[in-house]
Amino acid sequence: MEVQILVVLARSRRLGRRVRLAYRDAGAVATEREVDVLGLSFQDDRWYAFVHCHLRRAVRLLRVDRVLYAHSTRRPARARPPRGFDPAFFASAEFLDPGAPVTRLATVRVEGRLVPAAPALFPSALTERAGPTLLCRLRVSRPAVLAALVESLGEEATLTGVSRDKMAARAPGPES
Repeated sequence: MEVQILVVLARSRRLGRRVRLAYRDAGAVATEREVDVLGLSFQDDRWYAFVHCHLRRAVRLLRVDRVLYAHSTRRPARARPPRGFDPAFFASAEFLDPGAPVTRLATVRVEGRLVPAAPALFPSALTERAGPTLLCRLRVSRPAVLAALVESLGEEATLTGVSRDKMAARAPGPES
């Protein structure tokens, strides 16, 4: 169920649509609300959605595993992210340390319902169509975290390769 909800959130983000959802907070209180998805991130083995919540009239960080249901509406998402918020950084913060001395290039293969959601799930990726699948190429400094993220997406996502990033591996030499 979590992957299905994640796909709704990601597609709504990509299409600029508001989402209607039911959310159970840490105290087990369930509320229905409409949100504009500003970003998605996999951190500490969980998916999070950074949203503008119209019920609370504020930005919120929602745990996706606490979303009971979600569907995209026809209403446009009009909320703007707070100043300084970068959805690509938010999405990759757990598997790519900024300025890491050693990075690797990874390829994530997505299929089926994840294909249209991929740009929101991997906003920093270079993408390439391969028939009905989409290849997402990313820089990663913590491959194990990316592997856990891919595993959380189920059978429609596969980590197909991680190799040393030759560009990042080159250290500037001493000047002559």
